[in-house]
Formats: sequence, structure tokens, C-alpha cells
Amino acid sequence: MSGSYKTFAGKFLQINLYAKSPVPIKKSWRSTIAIGWVIQDEDGGKTEAYFADYAWRWMKWEHGWEHNSKRMDMNLDQVRKTPTRAYLNSDKETDRWKGIKAEIKNNNEISISAVRLLDAKDYKRKFKIGHRRKWSVGYFDLKQRTSRFSRPMEIVFGQ
Repeated sequence: MSGSYKTFAGKFLQINLYAKSPVPIKKSWRSTIAIGWVIQDEDGGKTEAYFADYAWRWMKWEHGWEHNSKRMDMNLDQVRKTPTRAYLNSDKETDRWKGIKAEIKNNNEISISAVRLLDAKDYKRKFKIGHRRKWSVGYFDLKQRTSRFSRPMEIVFGQ
């Protein structure tokens, strides 16, 4: 996969991620894909993540998106080595990342966006403008049992 991202900051951190798959994204009632990012905490011991999951929604009888904000008790390197285990054993956090957009275009391009408060008083993990963290972007295809994550990168909040 190849892609790009942009961040916007002020009171909020917004990340827009675009990814292009070299193969068509298969849509079937058995397929589930997830794309998103993992950001390491300041102390380096835990991570928080946002993933947009595209899967068959039985109640609606159609494919659809679900936005997930997650917390993982693993550092970034551990998540990258065993991403499926990290994802399946993560804790859902409904108040961190809020999904804004998720769409598939041309059967192989995915675009997602999510927003998070930078310095909320009740958050244990505060992000401030100018702070730097290690992060990685990646995807899962749970039907194919494959996952790919980028090398660790540095994200600077507000730039």
C-alpha cells in the first residue's frame, strides 16, 4: 500500500489518511478490512489507535463502516510485530478519536479521517501542539489474515 496523511491542529488533532492498494479490495459478506493508525504514548509503553473497519453489517444487509478508537497495552514495536493480536486484544475507547469520513473509491483507494481533542482535562494521554510521538499506519484484512504496517514514523502535532 502507498498513501499520505495530513494533520490539522488547534484545539483538535485531525488526521486524514489516504491509502491505495495494489490489488482490488474484495467485498463479500465474509470480508472485513480495517485501516488506521497507532500512536505511541509519551512513556513508550502503551499505544492508542484509530481504525475504520469496513465489513458486512448483518442488521442492515450491506457493507458499512464502523469507527473505532482503541487503547492497547503494547508499545508500537509490539503492535507492529503482532498487529492482529494487538487489535483483537485492545480496549475500545469511545471518547478519544471520532471518525469523520471513511470511503472506498475506484475499488482500491481508501480515504479516512478522524479527530481527537488535543488537551482534554480528563484524558490521561494529552497531546499538545508541538509534541512528537512515534506512530505507524496500517491495515488488516481479517478474511485473508494479512496485515501491513509502515515503519515507525514521527508525527508532530500541529504541523
